Amino acid sequence: MSIIAQLFIFVWAMFGSNIAEAATLKLQPLNQTYTSGYVFDVTIMLDTEGAGVDGVDIHYLNYNPALLLAQGSITPGILFANTNTSTVDAQNGKINFSQTSAGGVQFNGKGSVATLKFKALAQGTAKLTFDFTSGD
Repeated sequence: MSIIAQLFIFVWAMFGSNIAEAATLKLQPLNQTYTSGYVFDVTIMLDTEGAGVDGVDIHYLNYNPALLLAQGSITPGILFANTNTSTVDAQNGKINFSQTSAGGVQFNGKGSVATLKFKALAQGTAKLTFDFTSGD
């Protein structure tokens, strides 16, 4: 399974909004091979690359529903206190996830945003891709 990732992270400063262009999202594991019927985890990892952030929006993480089946709900990481959105559209292969901090606390570093569980349904190359628009 080949996994490709891009990112968008929104940072809300105390007196306005800024985009943390240095921050990245990655998927782990990056490349793996699974047989049909195998259930496996994929973790969304955040690296703020030295910037303080107080939220992350993933609108959307896309996958091929003919090759993968999202299993159950999304398991949030502990980087941010509030999970605002956590949905799986299994028919269209879209995951929507958003978290924010509480009380002005910012996260700076590397860590797990969320863990997803998938089941391999059929033979093929399944790519996980983030919708991403530079500067948005």
